[in-house]
Amino acid sequence: MRAFDPMQKSETVMDRGERVETARPEEKPIGTTRRAEQPLGTACQGATHDVLTSQRAEKWRGFFIALEGTDGSGKTTVLDGVKARFAAAGLDVLYTREPGGPPISEQIRALLLDPDNEAMAPMTEALLYAASRAQHVQEVLRPALAAGHIVLSDRYVLSSIAYQGAGRGLGMGTVAAINSYAIGGLLPDLTLFLDVDPREVLRRKARRVAADRLEQAGDAFFENVYNGYQQVLEKTPGAVRIDATRPAEEVIQDAWETIEESLKAWRSETA
Repeated sequence: MRAFDPMQKSETVMDRGERVETARPEEKPIGTTRRAEQPLGTACQGATHDVLTSQRAEKWRGFFIALEGTDGSGKTTVLDGVKARFAAAGLDVLYTREPGGPPISEQIRALLLDPDNEAMAPMTEALLYAASRAQHVQEVLRPALAAGHIVLSDRYVLSSIAYQGAGRGLGMGTVAAINSYAIGGLLPDLTLFLDVDPREVLRRKARRVAADRLEQAGDAFFENVYNGYQQVLEKTPGAVRIDATRPAEEVIQDAWETIEESLKAWRSETA
């Protein structure tokens, strides 16, 4: 089984409406359940390490969507718009978030985002995010997907790879390896990345009154986070970039159409 390597290019990286093919013929298109079985690996200090934490025999019956983006990219607005469209379509969806979700993960979230915890070391931060995610996977995501639900999470593992791996300078491979143990092979069927230039993000963030501990990080941090996202998206199966510099309604519609297309493919495979 091939491990996910954050330094190896994927075969299916899409800007909205465009699929870029590379030489990995064994991979399947968006909407397949095989990503629930895919392990998360790492490339550390120039060497690729195959990190296998689980090899699951069963297929998930549900469909897992992750919404990603830097702070200030408009995730909350898009999430609210997508929720409204799911409701109008009569679809029952489980909404969750990271860090957070179940009570234990929410307690870790409070610790992570507390502005008073400015002395927190980068590795401590990365491990706490992974701990929150491990509980989230075990208590919320796995049971919901096994029961056949559609799950939409505000952030997932790519956030850690971008924020702690690139932003904090721990290395994307190192953070991917840590999270291998947290997610146990569970990766999204569809990842939507709200793509906004870091300079625009900084302009948006300047209008905010209050900021949590992560949001208080400097400009260089968020530029590194954005660049980290760009790198890891190129290696992520089922990742779709959404141009989030446009008016909110256009971004929401774009995200919704992408979700609809992926759900149609999933239904056809599970029918």
